[in-house]
Amino acid sequence: MIVSFWSNFSGLPDFAEVYSFIGSIFDPNTKGHAEKLKEMDPINFETVSRIKLFNIIIQLCDMQRKWKNHFECYNKYAFPILSSLD
Repeated sequence: MIVSFWSNFSGLPDFAEVYSFIGSIFDPNTKGHAEKLKEMDPINFETVSRIKLFNIIIQLCDMQRKWKNHFECYNKYAFPILSSLD
């Protein structure tokens, strides 16, 4: 997956700029994120986009796994108890 992630690029992104930008997203005093993205080199812009997308995918998969565990626990313990009350 790492090879395909970078296969469209000729060169490497400036990771200092990429991670500095991502860190600035969480700083409430930092403004002008859209302008900073527009000013970035295309490879850095694409890297920021892919890192954010990858993070979203990981978060959604983690939530799906947690919900699955919750439902399995509910079906195993709560459902039989609630069914016996009828």
